[in-house]
This record gives sequence, C-alpha cells and structure tokens, in this order.
Amino acid sequence: MTDDVILYTVENNVATITFNRPENQNTISGPMLSKLSELLIESDAAEEVRAIVITGTGKFFCAGLDLRGSDITENLTKQEKKPANIDLRNTPPTVLHNLDTPTIAAINGSAAGYGMDLALGCDIRIMTDGAKLAAAFTSRGVVPESGGTWILPRLIGWSKASEIIFTGKTLTAQESEEMGLISKVVNNNEIYEEAAALASKIAKNAPLAVQVSKRMMRMGLNENFDDAAKEEFLKGAKIAYETIITDFASGNLKNIKMLLDKKIYTQFSEAVNERTEKGHISETTFIGINSAKIQKHEKKENVLEVTVEFVSEIISSLKDKEKNILSGDPKKIKTVQDCWKFSKDIRSSSPNWLLIDTQA
Repeated sequence: MTDDVILYTVENNVATITFNRPENQNTISGPMLSKLSELLIESDAAEEVRAIVITGTGKFFCAGLDLRGSDITENLTKQEKKPANIDLRNTPPTVLHNLDTPTIAAINGSAAGYGMDLALGCDIRIMTDGAKLAAAFTSRGVVPESGGTWILPRLIGWSKASEIIFTGKTLTAQESEEMGLISKVVNNNEIYEEAAALASKIAKNAPLAVQVSKRMMRMGLNENFDDAAKEEFLKGAKIAYETIITDFASGNLKNIKMLLDKKIYTQFSEAVNERTEKGHISETTFIGINSAKIQKHEKKENVLEVTVEFVSEIISSLKDKEKNILSGDPKKIKTVQDCWKFSKDIRSSSPNWLLIDTQA
C-alpha cells in the first residue's frame, strides 16, 4: 500500500516525505508515483507548510523506478535503439519543478536513475558521505525523461552533463559536491537533523518572499523569455508586487529586502523612517490585482530587465498621531496603476530578480 511505502509528516511548518521500501532499495512503483505527486501538491497548497524535505529509509534514497509487472518492462531490457515510451510528463519531476514551496533532498543513501532525477529536481540537496548519484538510464537501456537531462546541463554545464548521462556514470558524494550538484556532505547519522535544521531556517522567513524568489529563479533559467517564461515571471511578479505594497505600508522592510535593489531599498527606508518620525500611520488593505502586463523586456549585456504594468485595487489612508486622516480614504476602494521594472544580473551569484524602478 502506498500509505506504508511513502511516509508523510508535517511538523514545525516542514513537510517530510519519506520513501519507505528499504527492502526494495526504495524503488518507486506506479502507484507510488501518483501518491508522491499528490503529496507534493498537497504540501505546496497547505498554508502551514513552508518547506518540503524528501528522503528515504535505510541505505538508499531511491534506486529508481520499480517497473516489475509493467507492460513496458520488456522494452527496458532490449538492446535496441528504439526508446521505451514512458510518459512522465505529469509525474513527480514535473510537479517538483512547478512547486512554489522550497524543496530539500536529504540524500540518505544512493540515488540512481529516476531517484537521482528526483533529487536533482529539488531546490537544495545534501548528501551523506557514503551515498552516490548514478545516472543509470543509458546503462539500463532506458531513455530518460524525468527531468535530469534538462536540469543537469544547467547545473554543471553541457560537457560534464553529457559525460555523466551518456556513460551512466556514478558520482560519489565528494565528486557531487565539487561539481556543485549538492550543497553539503554530512555524516550518515546527521542527514535528517541537517535537513530539518535547513528546512527550519527557510520556514522562519517570510513565505511570500521565499515563494517569489523561487518563481523568479525558475523564470531566470529561461533567458529566451518565451510565452511560458513570461507567464511564469508574471506569477512571481504579482506576488512580489502585493508583498512589497503591503510590507512597505506596514513599515516591515525586512521581509522584502531580498526583492529590492539597494537604491529602492534606501528610498523605501527613508520614506518609512520619515513616516515614523512624524508619527504618521499608514493603513493599506490590498484588494487585488486586476491586471499585470509585461510592457518591455530586454537584455543589456549580462543584465535582464522586465517592465511590468500593474493595475490593482487598494484601500489606503495616512493618519497622524491623533488618527486624523491626512490623505486617502479608509472607506473607499481606489484603482492604482503602477509601472515597475525588475532586473537580474545573470553573472551574479544571487538568483533573485530585484525591483529597480517604481516609475518606469
């Protein structure tokens, strides 16, 4: 039963998904694929979940797919050039890529084939010193499409990725860390504690700001900025817009600092400080965004810039110490039009898009 072979818990705003088939090296059966996707989607939708940890029991993280009894098993063992036809478009790797909640792979043991791709699909990976990553598809006669062929070249470059994928190479934890495939190597008995501690740090941050950052990073993977990338960018931009508007109004700049260029952050800080010194109180209720359209996008050498026009509805007023209204109307919804410019330096180690202009 999938309820037994995939364990699920939520504690301290962290969801933990654990593969629990140690006797089968935590290989994933067909029913488990559906259950894993369901749990990922459920976690992403749950307000109390701010980070997701994926791990395994025993000596393996996940040794790949368990296709025994499948009608494609015979094709997988044939030494033919015709690939096995496996439709994985709606399975966990795709779901993982589209999640807004940060994911951590706690690689407690070896991860092979599909298991390696699941780990690569997570945002952060930590690994025990005795674990290994094995790109075992070609050596097993399987043409992969569980995400690894898309992710791996973006992580380590085309040449190294080609060598690993074409040869079915197995990587040690140390090699994986040197290549940048994982963030950290830990002792075997520390993997769960390390993952929980890292997830806890993420969970303590402002959830909307974290989600926006992840969406912006995901969009940044596609420099061509096609229709799909534009749509993905706008999803993140709308969250960023609402978060910045509401947190600026409340004077809470800590939550949005990661989304602001230094110049904008300084301007916002000065405005909040002036408001505080005068004893003024800003009251803002964000009703919603009517529309968000990309007006312009361009690449200037190594810098990507995107200008977005937002039309939103808010209730806003500014009051003095005695609660007298200085401006705005606390009972009236007004339509606001803003044109903001976001920027990302593709050479920077920071993955974030930053707001650089509020009057573009």
